[in-house]
Amino acid sequence: MSTARPLRLGVYVFDGADEMDVVGPYTVLTRWAEAAHSRPDVVTFSDDGAGVRLAGGLLMVPDVAADAGGPLHVRVYPGGPGALLRMASSEQNSLAMAASFLNGFPFCFSQAA
Repeated sequence: MSTARPLRLGVYVFDGADEMDVVGPYTVLTRWAEAAHSRPDVVTFSDDGAGVRLAGGLLMVPDVAADAGGPLHVRVYPGGPGALLRMASSEQNSLAMAASFLNGFPFCFSQAA
């Protein structure tokens, strides 16, 4: 995938996702984006763009739906029920990188060929 467009990173949110695995990477990425010369775009997204209830009960409304947010260079998948299955079944062929976080720690990285 060409990076001629501004770098776009997305944090996937879904019912049951672990709050720490959503908010931690999102915070790190947005702080980095503020300081980076390239000013990458960081968004949250869900399957349909509707609000989701995270594991601890926090209701979160994502920025966009997965198919409406435009192409992403990096997708971050938080831990939670079915997290790795969601990552494995996503359309990774158009991604530069996908990452998963479980309990606040990087767990799995996948880079497109």
